[in-house]
Amino acid sequence: VHVHVHVHVHVSARHARVRNMSGTGPAGAPDGSALYVSQFMSASVSWRGVTLTQTAAFPDHPATTSTLRLRVPPGAASRFSLRVRVPGWLVDGSGAVTVNGEPVGARLSPSTFLSLDRVWADGDEVVLAYPMRLQAERLNDHHPEHNATFAFLYGPLVLAGVHLTSDIFVPRGGQAYRTDPSAFLRRNATDSLEFEAVAAGGAKAKLIPLYRVVDETYVAYFMTAGTKPPQPKVVYCPHSAGATAQYEPAVDDGDALLVSRGPPSAPAREQHVITSRGVHWRLRDGELRAEPADEAPAPAQARPVAT
Repeated sequence: VHVHVHVHVHVSARHARVRNMSGTGPAGAPDGSALYVSQFMSASVSWRGVTLTQTAAFPDHPATTSTLRLRVPPGAASRFSLRVRVPGWLVDGSGAVTVNGEPVGARLSPSTFLSLDRVWADGDEVVLAYPMRLQAERLNDHHPEHNATFAFLYGPLVLAGVHLTSDIFVPRGGQAYRTDPSAFLRRNATDSLEFEAVAAGGAKAKLIPLYRVVDETYVAYFMTAGTKPPQPKVVYCPHSAGATAQYEPAVDDGDALLVSRGPPSAPAREQHVITSRGVHWRLRDGELRAEPADEAPAPAQARPVAT
């Protein structure tokens, strides 16, 4: 599991000018009546004479996700719908959106867009506050042997344990971590995305977002049962000769028959390549030459390959 953050500010006008963004493209309402904000990264867009600037606090700020400010010069189309994404990782019913400090009355439903329909004025400000929470994700629900292998996330961010010598980690608090990782995992400070995990025996581990790992050794999936689950059967691999694992018997796939025995034969001095539109193309002494079809000699016979 890995989160890769892009910027996507979707505009419904065909020729909107977008600055300081990657991965953007025109989209939205066919009638040009809506402006979409779907990702949370500092960016600016000019659309129908209006300039929208987003200043993102995501993912570091514990409460504020981003702030949107509008510049509406005289004569610009000021009535439109601003549609902001409510992310899927938000807890249903939590979070807040304000316009000029006043809360929006609509309930925030994850994985939807909240539509703000109004006449916008120069200097209007929209603040998105989508608090992130810790959550646990089991590796694989379909194989019982992996039921105790977990990844831990903060909002959409996968957390990685760094500088660990093992991926075995039994969290403090019994089985509570399966539904509430805060039983053993906490954020160290509001200005840093560093977390501290406490094991059942009292040992501590440092976790950071996986995308911020540079050259540290890290663990993204933690084996919380205290033992490693049974490993899958290892199939035959010719590059693993001498290893102590048990391998399935080698299967002859016939590849050896594709290799000629002995030294390769010399290439033909002259080879016919293709005839096209009355021209013979021939490879002669390493050079590709064109000859009219009525003048060119018969194609040279390929010599047999030594075996």
